[in-house]
Amino acid sequence: MIGLYILINGVLNKNKTFKFGMSMRLQERWYDYSDTFEDPRYHCIFIFNTKLNERQVKFLEGKILEKTKRYWCVGWGAEYRDNKLISYQDFIKICEDILLEYVDYRIDYNPVFDKPKRIYKDTDIEPLEMKPIYKIESSDTKFKLKNLEKYDHQIELENNLDILYRDYIATFIWCCGMGKTIMSLIIAEKLEINSMLICVPYISILLQFRETIKKFTDIEPICYYSDSDNKILLTDEYFKSDKIKIVISTYHSCKKILEVTNEYNFKFDFKIGDEAHHLVSTIKEEDKNTFEKFHYIKSVFTLFMTATKKTFENKHGFDMRKKEHFGETIDHKNTRYGIINKRITDYNILTLTNTCKEINDIMNEIDFDVITNYNNIKYDKTELFMAAYFGLKSIEEGLTTHILIYTNTTNSADIVEKVIDILLAKNLFTKVTKDNLYNKALYSQTKCELNIFDDDPLKPPCEMSKFNKSKYGIISCVQIFAEGVDIPILNGVVIGENMSTVIRIVQSCLRPNRLDENQPNKKAYIMIPTNINGINQKLKDVIEHMGKEDSDISQKIKVINCNSKSSTICEIYDKDVKLNFDKEKTAQLNYKLYNSNLFEGGLSLEKQYECYKKLLQTKNYKFVADYLKYNFEDKIDNPPVHFHGVWKNWFDYLSIDYSQWIKNKNEWRSFCKKLNINNIEEYYEMVNVHKNLPPEPEYFYKDFKNITYELNINKRKFRLRR
Repeated sequence: MIGLYILINGVLNKNKTFKFGMSMRLQERWYDYSDTFEDPRYHCIFIFNTKLNERQVKFLEGKILEKTKRYWCVGWGAEYRDNKLISYQDFIKICEDILLEYVDYRIDYNPVFDKPKRIYKDTDIEPLEMKPIYKIESSDTKFKLKNLEKYDHQIELENNLDILYRDYIATFIWCCGMGKTIMSLIIAEKLEINSMLICVPYISILLQFRETIKKFTDIEPICYYSDSDNKILLTDEYFKSDKIKIVISTYHSCKKILEVTNEYNFKFDFKIGDEAHHLVSTIKEEDKNTFEKFHYIKSVFTLFMTATKKTFENKHGFDMRKKEHFGETIDHKNTRYGIINKRITDYNILTLTNTCKEINDIMNEIDFDVITNYNNIKYDKTELFMAAYFGLKSIEEGLTTHILIYTNTTNSADIVEKVIDILLAKNLFTKVTKDNLYNKALYSQTKCELNIFDDDPLKPPCEMSKFNKSKYGIISCVQIFAEGVDIPILNGVVIGENMSTVIRIVQSCLRPNRLDENQPNKKAYIMIPTNINGINQKLKDVIEHMGKEDSDISQKIKVINCNSKSSTICEIYDKDVKLNFDKEKTAQLNYKLYNSNLFEGGLSLEKQYECYKKLLQTKNYKFVADYLKYNFEDKIDNPPVHFHGVWKNWFDYLSIDYSQWIKNKNEWRSFCKKLNINNIEEYYEMVNVHKNLPPEPEYFYKDFKNITYELNINKRKFRLRR
């Protein structure tokens, strides 16, 4: 007998729930439950069409699951419903509305089945209990991965999909490089799907998804986008087939897919929205070919994934805060998690400084008006020059080998490429030459994206293949390399111009953090050239937004000076110019960043004390008197008062080691008397002999007046010996 059953017993009643399910063998199912549960009661809807196959029965069950998911009983399986939210009688009415559309049926609230005789079986014979449908279907109709080694964080999420099972929609947020693509396929396998739609914002990500699926399955997905010839493959015959169906598309083509699936009345088992922040928008007109059409494509399960959550201040729009649009966030792993767990590389933020004169001296040799050939183009030539120069210099100094330089416009990207060519022609660099450096401005208007990313063996090498195979590489770009692109060889980015959005900053800065088996000790570099005093806006934006993903960011900021061995002024034409870490300026910058509240959590007095200590360490003070004597930027005149509540002592403040000094003033006094110190000069002589004597006891001991008074020796003029 085929039909739907509702199961109730004492335990379920006590927990205010009931169970339902579809079965092709209602009588045997009843036998299983009567053998397992105490005092079970069964309500059944019998379906007359005995020709229904298992997939059709499961289809009906899926319809009922979806229609009644809001009545799910928290803490129980997907087929349990909360009878405080809905009675089983009302539940049956909902089932009738669904079944009426597809089959003929009758309801029996108290069915009587002939209980089969118990059959005692040998251990090698399968038990009578009916197995779930998905386990008896042919394996070639279910999505399976092969030869995949899962990481701990992937297994953790795979085993925590209760919310997705309950709501049929969910989001997970993982930082760039953590493996969202693979994770979505692991979830697809867990759901045992037969059909899947994957949508992405760019063709580059589409191609990566395709290659990942081909690597771990035997399936050739249909890639559906504006320039492809695959549109004709999405037919009624294709959708009705039992074979596994995977369609990968860009959001630009969502309207077409929506029209095709509506035409053939097809519903995907699983729908994936990658880089889901692109799906946050207003609700557009129906005939508009816009990204939000993705939300209307039918699927049983929907999964969104991104590294950067986006919200939208419009109550009528699609917003990631709205569970009805994006579901609950089932997992969130930020940049710090990825670094600590070694799923992405660590990084440093290098702010590269020079004076305006140093930059202008060489820029005068480059006629920007000649190399641009554009009229009315707005750009900061100093910014673009510094991005090009320091990008090359980072390779020359061995910090990086392959980098991206981000600009805001395609014109700026072209300018950076030309500046690099000019600098190479002047033979300023020893390691980097025109022959061993790949240098191109790449963006969607340069070439078809397929020519940039698609490494088809039947075609000439794509641009990314050339970049990956080159000894050194620089790509000047705008947007297509900012999201989702997997380039393990990449180990640096240069922020050439200000970026306007949080999402673009975080996504772009983390592009070089992918693990690379050929660089086991890889560290990524985010380079921000600046030639002004204070805090550059580009640096502010990067620190503020990256800091929300990584609470350790303050430890990764370095100020780099461009210095020449032969001159105190940077001669950029000199091949001896080196990039040098400036410890003092780094400490000053960190202090300014803290004072500007750019770090997550703000600046507490205790944090300010520790931060200021690091600044003072760069000055290498040996005596308190030196601190009091000299002035410098950001000096605090009365630190014991300023840091009241967290103040320890002067020597902790100045990071002067006092661990060996006599801690108690009376003990100090006794020790000095044993040494028979009769004047101040003798005391300072003894300081050089006995490491337990503080050189400035007046700043070390509480209520200490002076050495003469404390030792009762005659006062006399003296000069501090150091």
